[in-house]
Amino acid sequence: MNASASGAVPLIAILTHIATFGDRGRKVGSFLATYLDTGAHDRQGDEMETHILAKDWAAMVQAEEAEALRALSRLMEDIYLSKHKAHHLLRHVAWQHPITLGSLIHGLPPDDQTFILHALDGDWSKPGVQKFYEDFIASTPYPHLVKAARRYAGMLDESAE
Repeated sequence: MNASASGAVPLIAILTHIATFGDRGRKVGSFLATYLDTGAHDRQGDEMETHILAKDWAAMVQAEEAEALRALSRLMEDIYLSKHKAHHLLRHVAWQHPITLGSLIHGLPPDDQTFILHALDGDWSKPGVQKFYEDFIASTPYPHLVKAARRYAGMLDESAE
């Protein structure tokens, strides 16, 4: 059994405690299933919520399962913080690379695409940024991302909402 699979065993065992964790446990379970399968958010949960709940739940289960929950908590916190560090860096350099970002953005999960859209929102006047938003809006299959892109680009007609 490889390290990833052996690390997952205690997490799988935690499923036996799902009733103890209630609706929040099912919500986190749904988030993790989607997140691990596709890298996307299920729009019901996120890394920070999972970090906090897994840490709290560790006190409710046995030692091996508790350590698995603490490890999950640490992992979710690391992912959350890494995404925010990346966003901060993008705020400073994204406008310099709109063509590259345009070629990469659609390969990301939708919620991560939002980070890039937001990172560019202060650079509307910089070369290539307006075209980046226009191209994104024309090619994304996600209506909620069209609306986000229009909002971040300052193009949203408030009367259209």
